[in-house]
Amino acid sequence: MAHIADRLRKELRNALQRKIIPLAAIRKGAQNAESLKGVEQLVGDGHHPVHAIVPSLVNIGSPHVALTTPYLLAGFSEREWLENFARQQIARGTVGAEERLHRHMKYGKDDWYWSEFVFYGYVNHRADAILLSGFPDRPETQPQHKRFDAGTFDEHLVREALTV
Repeated sequence: MAHIADRLRKELRNALQRKIIPLAAIRKGAQNAESLKGVEQLVGDGHHPVHAIVPSLVNIGSPHVALTTPYLLAGFSEREWLENFARQQIARGTVGAEERLHRHMKYGKDDWYWSEFVFYGYVNHRADAILLSGFPDRPETQPQHKRFDAGTFDEHLVREALTV
């Protein structure tokens, strides 16, 4: 995540030089960039912010509006999520892994990848988060999908996430 913080700092410095935003905003942005958690830490914490892409109301064929509703991924272990990333050719310590992870989490395999996962993966909600379960590339693990197999996830992990 360090390179993201560096890019944010650079963009903020450039904006300041062009006198676009005040110095206080630059400092706050730099502080926020330094506080970003890495993927391994998010996986370890069990909290995964997923940005759902929904279609524009003006042009339904061009999805581009990002929602930042906090999602929690429940029902599967850290090991299973790391296996999911491996299926996407995203492995710790490999060249380009961070860029592939960014592309995967931002765009998925197609325009509807993440919005379909949010729809089919919905399992429950709390006041502060929506609980999702399953993997986008495995419909049998998504509770709202017609091919869902209840034996594919750990219901105890879902109940645990509801009480946190």
